[in-house]
Amino acid sequence: MPTLYSAQVPAGYGTQSTGKMANSWEGRATSPTKASKYLPYIVSGPLSDGMWIVGTIGAIVHVLFWIFSIVCDGLLVSRADSAGGWGSDTGLQFSIFSLVFTLIGFVTLLVITIIHWATDGIKDGGIPPFLITILNGSVYVTIGIALVFMIGIGGAVYHTPTGDDHAHFNHEQRWIVFLNFISKLYVMTALASNIHYAGPFAENKED
Repeated sequence: MPTLYSAQVPAGYGTQSTGKMANSWEGRATSPTKASKYLPYIVSGPLSDGMWIVGTIGAIVHVLFWIFSIVCDGLLVSRADSAGGWGSDTGLQFSIFSLVFTLIGFVTLLVITIIHWATDGIKDGGIPPFLITILNGSVYVTIGIALVFMIGIGGAVYHTPTGDDHAHFNHEQRWIVFLNFISKLYVMTALASNIHYAGPFAENKED
């Protein structure tokens, strides 16, 4: 008696050599042909593989945290006279450094995206290492500065024309510093996760 096909291959699976559905998460992730060219894998690995729902959510959250991080840095620069307990000049310098390096990382991400759009698309793991270095290095620097803010904020004071306002500072400045640190940690984790998802270029390039 002939063996039924369904007894050999689970229902819903294709006849590919990998034994995976063409539209499955695993099938898209291991396919050398990308279904989406809208964004590079560094922004959203799943979206670059055509996983629209998961990939779009990840890309939106990723980009929003970049924007939120820039906004937090801008707020710290605008309140630089009370950015830390070291004095106004030092607080301003740390705030500006943080904003500059955040912008360097974000501009680098935009450059990678433009390259992705202007070419046939960047394959998984195919971003030049120097761009990854600039991108990750900028984020690491901002995290270090954010840690300095977290440590020094305990001795800081919010200055107003009518005198020092400790309550106002505690209510606003501490939250800005704390949320700034969280946003940068998320950006770092998102970049690392997408790089890990894509894998090494040597394993993804076509022969």
